Order: sequence, then structure tokens, then C-alpha cells
Amino acid sequence: MKPATCNLMILFFSLSIVSCHSPGVSVFEKINIPGGDFRGVSIRSSPEEVKQKEAIPPKNEETDYLFYEISLNSDNEYFTVGYSFNEKGVYEILLDVNLEKPENALQLFQELNENFRLRFGVPVQEDETTIVWTFKSERSEDVEVTLSDESDNDNAGKISVSFYDLAY
Repeated sequence: MKPATCNLMILFFSLSIVSCHSPGVSVFEKINIPGGDFRGVSIRSSPEEVKQKEAIPPKNEETDYLFYEISLNSDNEYFTVGYSFNEKGVYEILLDVNLEKPENALQLFQELNENFRLRFGVPVQEDETTIVWTFKSERSEDVEVTLSDESDNDNAGKISVSFYDLAY
């Protein structure tokens, strides 16, 4: 076997071992709980259903609002998610992801964009920093999703996602 081929095989094998043993979960995986419309929650879910999906106590709880703050990789990286309720259940989900670097926010923006395009189809509106979809969820006929990159290009990254029941 040629030395170059042998070196490439060793490199590939080493990378395979490292990737299999790398701890940690991506930010996308931490915020994107499977199921429902978003984070395992469907528009019009009850407060009890939301609490069950979030699996940690809310930081703030009112009769028509639940608020969670969840740490990511450090004290400076976290996300918040708020759920607003009316008599039909959740009508609005607001998520803000705060990251130390704008490039990390751009990566998350791209991952969410790809995921939402697969789930919700072609956006109804799009520019460099904001993309909007509408779709029919299992519990509502008309839901709007907005994905925004609100990063400060010099200092920090911030991604915002909102789900809003237009039939509310």
C-alpha cells in the first residue's frame, strides 16, 4: 500500500473514532425536540402538555404564560422559550437562542431553515435575516412561523423563532 493511501486510511479511522466518542449535543438538537409543531409542542396544546414536554419547571408561570430559560454550553449561551395561552391552548411560541459567536448563530439559522423547509415547504417571505412560513398544524388551520437572525455581527449571535396561531 502506498504511504499516502495508508496515511489517509489512518486519518479517516482516527476521525471516525473521535466522532463516535465526541460528547455533546448540538444546539439545534437541544432546541429541536421531536414531535408537535415545535419542541414537541403543538399549537393549542394545554399548559399541562407543555410542562410535560419541557420536563423542567418553568422559570416563570402564570395562568396564560409559561417561560423557560435553558443553559446551553456555557453561562453566556442559553435559550429562552415562552408559551402564551388562551382558552384554546398555546397560540404563540417564542424562542430566543443567545450564542457567544455570530457564526454559531448563522449555523443554527441554516440548520433551522433547512429543517423548516423540509417540514413546512417553501417560505411565503424571505430576506437575508428573516424567513416566514405558513402551514396547517394538526390542531390549527393556519400557523405562521418566523425564523430571524438578530445577531450583532461584531459581538454575539441571536436567533429568534416564533410560531403563531393565525386562527387565534
